[in-house]
Amino acid sequence: MITVMVSASAAERMKLIEIVQSPGRIERSAGNVLPYFEIVLPYGCGIRGVVTRFRRGREAYIESFSVPDNLRKNGIGHRLLSMFVVAAKDEGAGTMYGDVISKPMLKTMAHVVGCRSLTFTEIPVRYPNGRSKRIQLPFETLVDDFRPLRVHADISSVDISGWERPVR
Repeated sequence: MITVMVSASAAERMKLIEIVQSPGRIERSAGNVLPYFEIVLPYGCGIRGVVTRFRRGREAYIESFSVPDNLRKNGIGHRLLSMFVVAAKDEGAGTMYGDVISKPMLKTMAHVVGCRSLTFTEIPVRYPNGRSKRIQLPFETLVDDFRPLRVHADISSVDISGWERPVR
């Protein structure tokens, strides 16, 4: 649910109303090796990612996530991430991950998929063995003492019935 902030300017309120009334549209990029998809809303709001196949099954990667500063704190990010989870599950993904560089994004991920399904690793830096270091801290500690992380989520048990589906 998106709420329009009373303190927003008239122009921002009109943009928010247009975003609320617009269906999330899914666009697929053609000609790439990996089948990227992007869920877009008006005014530069969007989330882009890819579903790939691994030994463990299919996994969704969030490459980019964008909501302009003046439109934040209105539920747009929550809506975009929810539609991303729906699209990823429709593609057969059981897990998803992305590099989280802000505390609000971490909170949004926890709200959408549940903080118990999240695990954390350092953002990979070319370690000699190609692996990143797992971080064993409770979610609350990470929120209080935030630093950029790679966040992994088990979305296999997330119930998406009744969630908004992006329009193709």
